[in-house]
Amino acid sequence: MKIKNDTATDTKAKAERLAKLQRKIDQALSKKTPGVETTFSEAYELIEMAMKQGLSQKDVIALVNDTYDLKLHAASFRKLLKDERSALGADGKSALCPTCRHPLALQPQAGPEATANDITANEKMVA
Repeated sequence: MKIKNDTATDTKAKAERLAKLQRKIDQALSKKTPGVETTFSEAYELIEMAMKQGLSQKDVIALVNDTYDLKLHAASFRKLLKDERSALGADGKSALCPTCRHPLALQPQAGPEATANDITANEKMVA
């Protein structure tokens, strides 16, 4: 009889420890701030729309940094932008305007790294 009682006590103690751990994990997750990638992904459509409407990349970076309390610089912003565009392109989706839901066209890459094929591909994406 004593063995069964000890087993029941051990099982109850384990369950209590697991429940306590679950509460602590839930509490830690609720306090956790989203990562830069998650934040950027959430704001991506607005970022693309602002840049398409002529707002400079420098101004967009400043607004994103101010709004989300980040410290993005131009290189990391370009990397996040490229990654988000690639992810959307891989899924076959394009960014949509949050207001009217029209597809936002990707701007052609200007500069030495842009090729005729890149520009042609980007021109085909213009809605």
